[in-house]
Amino acid sequence: MTLTLPREDLRQGWRAAVLAYRRELRTTRHDYPAWWAALAAFREVLPDMPEAQAKQETTQAIAYAASHHTSWFWAGVYG
Repeated sequence: MTLTLPREDLRQGWRAAVLAYRRELRTTRHDYPAWWAALAAFREVLPDMPEAQAKQETTQAIAYAASHHTSWFWAGVYG
């Protein structure tokens, strides 16, 4: 079952995921723990979303931020 939400309703979850991912990546320099931190942050905002969909939305949020807000997203991560 997929939880259908307007994009506006997903925005807070995406934001939480991206901020958590970036924060963890700056600390650990590794994608794996950063992704799990992002998923946890996303799930805090949207706990009723099915797990598989939450994982997909988390990945999409990170990909969007990395490609559309490149300078901000990567600043301070690797140097």
